[in-house]
Amino acid sequence: MKRTATLTLICILISISAWSQCSPNESSLLFDGTSAYIDVATNNNLDPTTGITVEAWIKATSWGINSWTNTIVGKDGWFVGEEGYVLRAGANGTLSFNLAGDSLGIPVSWKEVLSSAGAMTTNTWYHVAGTFDGTALKLYINGNLVGTTLFTGLIFPANDYFLNIGRMGDEDQAQTRYWAGYIDEVRIWDHARTGAELSANMNQQLDTSTVTGLIAYYRFNENTGFVANDMGSGNNEGSLIGTSWSADVPFGAVPAVPTINYNGTYLYSNAPSGNQWYLDGLPISGGTSQAILPTVNGNYTVTVTNLNGCSATSDPYPMTTLGLNNPVKADGLNIWPNPAHDKLNIRLSSHAGKSEWNLFNAMGQKVMGNACQFDADNLMSISLESLPPGIYEIKIRDDAQEYRRQILIK
Repeated sequence: MKRTATLTLICILISISAWSQCSPNESSLLFDGTSAYIDVATNNNLDPTTGITVEAWIKATSWGINSWTNTIVGKDGWFVGEEGYVLRAGANGTLSFNLAGDSLGIPVSWKEVLSSAGAMTTNTWYHVAGTFDGTALKLYINGNLVGTTLFTGLIFPANDYFLNIGRMGDEDQAQTRYWAGYIDEVRIWDHARTGAELSANMNQQLDTSTVTGLIAYYRFNENTGFVANDMGSGNNEGSLIGTSWSADVPFGAVPAVPTINYNGTYLYSNAPSGNQWYLDGLPISGGTSQAILPTVNGNYTVTVTNLNGCSATSDPYPMTTLGLNNPVKADGLNIWPNPAHDKLNIRLSSHAGKSEWNLFNAMGQKVMGNACQFDADNLMSISLESLPPGIYEIKIRDDAQEYRRQILIK
């Protein structure tokens, strides 16, 4: 080996918020392009020869002059002979995957597959991958095939070079081809993955118990300290040198904790979509709009879920002045029971001309309605058996006025 390294083992306590309902992608790493990198000073299982996949999420802040200038993941070098593999980029957004070949035991000089120039731009997240299956090198951006180079043979193993992330593996070169920008979710496999396989899980963290051949996997979710933990089969932890933790991630970010406002009638979430309302910890049926009509005293919360399936829940908003535990009687209108179950009784002290009733759910959608059918005592009953539990509002209108009442159906 060309060098030795001492890894400092750091115990990291990762606190998972009680409000989170997913395994969030909490952080990435930022590389300065001049000196920052990750040093993996072990080689357990990191030298497959018959096939390989190297994949990562990247967000460049600048490009080097050449396609080989900015190393993403490299276990490569030529100081003591051409060995290994490297995924890299540069030259105005050109992606490159390169490996040292071995044909029937005879070293073959570097084999490379390139994307077109301008395939990527700065300040944008891309999923990139290079694969080799023994007959061809392939290159993918966001799961799409962007380049193929034919080569039949093996990978000449990089026994003399360590794996680096953000810098090439050969430290004896005058310039070490640093990465400028962000890197997240680095994965190395001992076989070539297909475009369909890459697309299927590039936007999610892997459950390592359900996959095979994953020889190195760096989530970069530690968000603190100086060690990048390897969740792959080789236990190849990396030492962070000059990198910075960042909350900028390509997928799986947890949404901001929502807040609740009350305008005297409705409760409002500050999130325009992805809402689910709860009353005392229980979900309110149909309560998925930005606003909801509270009808029962208790603690209201709202949980917001984004497109990545990650959730965050608001602090409780207590309602204490609704007074719906007793029948409501005012302005000549009496409604009971409230909360109701399968039937609602309505009595008016008087009504003028034709009258009708309509029932609306918490989103303001009409769910029932008809002409009022009062008996001689100005009493009528409405069957609620077809309605799910939730918060509703009933409106009764005649030729003279309109009555409105909030009800809860259990």
